[in-house]
Amino acid sequence: MQNILFVQTAFLGDLLLSIPTLKNCKRLFPNSKIHLICRAGIGDFFTEQKIVDHVYEVQKNNSATYKNVRNKLKDISFDLLLSPHESFRTMLLVKSIRAKLKVSYKKWYQFYAYDKCVNRPLKYPEALRQIFLLTEVSDDIRKKFSELNTNTDWRIPSDVKIPDWATASLFEGSSKSSKKVCLAPGSVWATKMWPKEYYADLASSLIKNGHEVVLVGGKSERVVCDWIKNEVPQIQNKAGETSLSELLKVFSEAALLISNDSGPMHMASLVGLPTIAIFGPTVLSFGYRPWQNNVTIKQIELPCRPCGKHGHNACPIGTHDCMKLIEAEMVKKNIMELLG
Repeated sequence: MQNILFVQTAFLGDLLLSIPTLKNCKRLFPNSKIHLICRAGIGDFFTEQKIVDHVYEVQKNNSATYKNVRNKLKDISFDLLLSPHESFRTMLLVKSIRAKLKVSYKKWYQFYAYDKCVNRPLKYPEALRQIFLLTEVSDDIRKKFSELNTNTDWRIPSDVKIPDWATASLFEGSSKSSKKVCLAPGSVWATKMWPKEYYADLASSLIKNGHEVVLVGGKSERVVCDWIKNEVPQIQNKAGETSLSELLKVFSEAALLISNDSGPMHMASLVGLPTIAIFGPTVLSFGYRPWQNNVTIKQIELPCRPCGKHGHNACPIGTHDCMKLIEAEMVKKNIMELLG
């Protein structure tokens, strides 16, 4: 295979969970050029980290960017096209691209664009679901899936070791001797955010115990990080100031990350940074768990959980108990266990 195209235009976290599949493409077809279609603002990271060779970016609800990508790809004939993204718009984009074999998941409209549509294996976490697309072209991948323990409960990170062939790791990072602790208090969805007051409480305790605390996040999360910085002035606030590659370097020098269910949680997996991940409206059974073993999950069982696939801008029942009832003291105990 000379050219492989991977199409994933979802949020950052979803694309970071595609890294194990992209790594396997490199492993199985070392002489191929890997091309990636993704959301605007994300692509540079994937070329800088040498995960892919070429990137084409689109913006949601901006048809001009999709047209631009079509024009750039019209003279390329791909040997293989893989897409874990199931949107109708992505299907239309894929239909306009030339490829000898196009593979995605089964939905009624997918057959208009794809040659092979496989059942999405929901019993696995998202990272494995995406690798499963390669079973259509690789005996090696089919064999590896057949060897997985069918009784494994993949929802509990501490109870299952991720196979070496399926890791998201890019390089070894993080150091227990480091005094740096990162906090990621933001999210695209408001209900996925643990209360900012709780993060400020954690930050204050960490500072008093001699730790260096760094706030991280995107530009849209600068407001909540500024609020926490105002409460605890000794904090470093890097929200909106780092590229994804620069954020990865910050994580490689840290000892711990405390994060909501968001992009930084998945970024930490790339360097094996121990993570305390706080889940509220979403649940692990959705499959979007942190894809590493050094994870502590904080959540409480409530009859209203889950309230949606992604979260909401406001709690549907007006309580936000799924986050508020996870008190700061509960997380501090986990920090003490991890850092001493």
